Amino acid sequence: VTLSVVIGTYNRLTLLQKCLQALTEGIHVSCEIVVVDAGSTDGTRDYLKQLQGVRLVEDEALIGQAQSLNRVMLALQSEFVCWLSDDNVLVDRMLDTAVRILKKNHKIGMVGLKVKDVTGHAVNRPYIGGTWISGVLNCNQGVLPTQLFQQLGGFDEEFCDYGIDADLTTRVLLAGYQV
Repeated sequence: VTLSVVIGTYNRLTLLQKCLQALTEGIHVSCEIVVVDAGSTDGTRDYLKQLQGVRLVEDEALIGQAQSLNRVMLALQSEFVCWLSDDNVLVDRMLDTAVRILKKNHKIGMVGLKVKDVTGHAVNRPYIGGTWISGVLNCNQGVLPTQLFQQLGGFDEEFCDYGIDADLTTRVLLAGYQV
């Protein structure tokens, strides 16, 4: 598998369905899709169990995004790993482009993704994602070599849910890579 795509979710079936539809229609590199569910009661788990090509990992409670994603991402063996939010839709071929960039230039340690927000304050924007002036990714989703993610120890679980993207990209930059 070239790319593992890991999505965290909790009781947002309709949003997750949009995310998965865009994902499966917009990627052509060999990939696996893993959804980590934090104990949904809205039919999410039943829906995911019926899907082919999607692996469900079940948390029994809300333990925080960082810990949930780390449980999966620190054990992956794919060449690259991506984390996505369940309320975002990928811009077409964005993952193919990210993998191509990472394969072409080994000085780049992470690629931030352009995604369409389907809920919240940025719903009317064509896409969200980018970096702060410091070079730190602030869009909450990215792709990086799995080995680098694992060498960095994954997401810092002290952040629980928010700030994991900025912290990880800071550590990628401090390790000498570009974002």
